[in-house]
Amino acid sequence: METKGVVSGFELAKKEDFEKFKEEASKESKEDGWEIQLDKKGLKVMTKCTKDSPINILKLVAEVPLPMNSIYNVLHDPEYRKTWDENMIEGFLIEKLDAYNDVGYYAAKSPVWTISNRDFCNIRSWYTPPDESERVIINHSVPHSKCPEKKGFVRANSILTGYWLRPFPGDDSKTILIYMTRTDPGGWIPAWVVNSTASTFAPKIIENITRVSEKYDDWKAKHNPEVKPWLSNDPYFWEEKK
Repeated sequence: METKGVVSGFELAKKEDFEKFKEEASKESKEDGWEIQLDKKGLKVMTKCTKDSPINILKLVAEVPLPMNSIYNVLHDPEYRKTWDENMIEGFLIEKLDAYNDVGYYAAKSPVWTISNRDFCNIRSWYTPPDESERVIINHSVPHSKCPEKKGFVRANSILTGYWLRPFPGDDSKTILIYMTRTDPGGWIPAWVVNSTASTFAPKIIENITRVSEKYDDWKAKHNPEVKPWLSNDPYFWEEKK
């Protein structure tokens, strides 16, 4: 018999995990360790050094001119991702743990031919409060028996990555999107190279999300519009009666 909040040996994300992610994501001051790398209208890029890893935390805060749920659906929909993610070599679900947690595989092309392709085995968790005032997705890398390391790929490590979506105050047609990640690409790439290039590529993440989110609703209307398994009315494990 498995412990409450543990499925197939994997610990499900607790409400406290989402709150902790949001707490760090909401901080921006130098006193909290954040250094602003880019600050322009509608987009802020920040980095933070930590003692427990040479890899910096990267954070983007963006105003996206699209409704929160359109962006949220794009971040989840694996079939739509196949149509727009040019970096993806392969991606699939390994194990669904419950209505709000799963383990998945993702392999990506390297942007530089001299560097090996990377892949991930991540546990992903998502949360929406009862009033649907926000959406949160977080993930981190885990080992899985059905996801061994593959020849030709370097296994990367998502230490912690996530998205926090909220409607823009007073305008539900816009979204405040915060993306925060600390990812070790593994292999021989020095930490200083990872840290120095992350901020350069960061704005492209927002550009891609905005571009593909604009087209999602029209695409979904023609591709199994009723299939959105990431939307569920099931209780979270911490809400279930003992």
